Amino acid sequence: MINHHVSVYTRAGVMAHVQSTNGDQWPPDVVETHAAGAVVPLVRIDVELEPTNAEVVAGANGRPAPRRAADLFAKELEVVAGKVRYRPGKGSGGAISNRAVAVLPA
Repeated sequence: MINHHVSVYTRAGVMAHVQSTNGDQWPPDVVETHAAGAVVPLVRIDVELEPTNAEVVAGANGRPAPRRAADLFAKELEVVAGKVRYRPGKGSGGAISNRAVAVLPA
């Protein structure tokens, strides 16, 4: 099975962006700017997601293409006390490994 590499970005403790890949590489950093051009400070949390029971049954080793997956993950995941977890009722059978927290430069 292929683990999904996902980077969750928070702004002031609230999930702001989700990037994902279905390969061995991590997604590129997200840079967010204010209208005036100043960079918004974000916190990146990298996680590896094992395929859920539904993905295993569906075959094809998991989720759709990375862009669509990012949309899906944004609906399935939440950040609680600095850790990424599945929302209640989502992700049955899929384990999450929280890997690293990185504060991106402002």
